[in-house]
Amino acid sequence: MVKIHDYPCRYDSGSGLGLSDKDLDRFPFPDSYLKMEPMADLARAVRIGRGMAVSVLPFCHTLEAEALGANILPGNRRCTPRAGRPCLLSAEELFRLPALDLDTPRLRETLAACRLLKDRGEPVLFQISGPLTIFNSLLPTDLLFFTLQKQYDAMTKLFCRTGRDLIRLMEAALDSGADLISYADPMNSVGILGPKLTEKISRDFTAPFLSDANRALDREALILLCPKTALALTGSGLAEWTPHPLPSSCAYDLAALKLKGKVRFGGQACVKTRTVSDVFQELILRNITDQEEPI
Repeated sequence: MVKIHDYPCRYDSGSGLGLSDKDLDRFPFPDSYLKMEPMADLARAVRIGRGMAVSVLPFCHTLEAEALGANILPGNRRCTPRAGRPCLLSAEELFRLPALDLDTPRLRETLAACRLLKDRGEPVLFQISGPLTIFNSLLPTDLLFFTLQKQYDAMTKLFCRTGRDLIRLMEAALDSGADLISYADPMNSVGILGPKLTEKISRDFTAPFLSDANRALDREALILLCPKTALALTGSGLAEWTPHPLPSSCAYDLAALKLKGKVRFGGQACVKTRTVSDVFQELILRNITDQEEPI
């Protein structure tokens, strides 16, 4: 019996930055979301302000959608970039989406900011968004969920095609100096889709996608999954936890940096929270070496 627990996300995206007005006065907006140099400076300031071990890029979950043509509002000091009016009005348009273009302006600048931070000695975590979250910025939410229910097989094929693009983006982020990759699909959670559909997507897309990422990426890469995704996998019987005791208690992101190259997947906490533990829980995909052909 499937028993998927939801993760109580306590991260308040609010402004998405968590800096004081005085700190924000130093940065130009919206250029700090659009241009390499101010973007890198802002990411470092956010890291210091939150007491994190890594600088996080991008600042939102709209980067991939914008590269596919979504109408994204540029953001300001109070709010990070967010989806505007849907640019697609039918499932047919969704199924005709092109491949993800890694050379679109903001995506290109974000990868360049990652390299700039790395050159400055800053550890970087690069955030990757999952398919449902991407599509939700392109298509009205009610139509997206209707299509998922009524044309599940076609949506699964689209997920898999998008997954190949996301692995290309992961590779580009690592080539740009990212130390860690995070993967989150907030729209694909048991609290939104329910246990049956969440389990199906975990089995038909998420686990094969991560298996492909495991094969494709450099062995040093460590992917931190959103806990909602991790719990969907463990609750569906597709993954299990293996504990790695730490020499001393430390924050989750710092523990991940220390274990880079030794583990492949994590997912016990949200990387944006200041979770402190003396154990790092590695997520092991079951039968990962026995997967058939890539998706």
